[in-house]
Amino acid sequence: MVVSVGLAVSAASFSCSSTTVIPNEEAGTTPDASTTSPDSAKADSSQAFDPAKVCAQELAYFEVCKVNPKDVNCTTAKYEAWCTQNQAATDSEQRVRAKAACLDVKHCDASSLKGCLYETYNTLTLSAAQTKLVADYCATCEPGQPACATTHVKYIPSKGPGSIDDVFLAAWELSEPLVTAIDAKCTGQGFADAGADAGTCDKRFSQCAGGLFIDALPDCPK
Repeated sequence: MVVSVGLAVSAASFSCSSTTVIPNEEAGTTPDASTTSPDSAKADSSQAFDPAKVCAQELAYFEVCKVNPKDVNCTTAKYEAWCTQNQAATDSEQRVRAKAACLDVKHCDASSLKGCLYETYNTLTLSAAQTKLVADYCATCEPGQPACATTHVKYIPSKGPGSIDDVFLAAWELSEPLVTAIDAKCTGQGFADAGADAGTCDKRFSQCAGGLFIDALPDCPK
């Protein structure tokens, strides 16, 4: 099972009530700071952004890019309310920041959007809990492999979004409580020794982390 953190639509208690127009260069509008490209983010990855606007920005992205929010999780009318809950429950700060940088008309294609998100992570820094999760995964599933941590947190654009694995997604895209829960349940000697017949260690990590992620997703508001 793959943890579809990237586009299961994820990651703070926000109130998003207005729809933000997605910049369209052909229409002559000018992108603002919330819809800059990864290149702009690299210039100042710590630039101010307003996480409270990202849910409205995402809904506007769906409208411009002809994506049905129901295909993601919730109806158009209730999407922003669901997004607010979901950001608080599952999204990392890095994911919210990356969405602010990438949800625009230039990234309507799913692969292009993922690539933009992942390149943006290259400009950001993991938290202590995220770093520990990767280190504990490496100690559990790839002991003695010195390049393990770098391999699982660095995106190489030439390899494309398909090269990304669930360790990368769990570390970069999930909220601190989820990262801590995954670290506790899905790494360690007890985890490594259990369920050998369930597949390789990395697959069992994916199944374990994926289950915790799915459990944390909120339902669409009634």
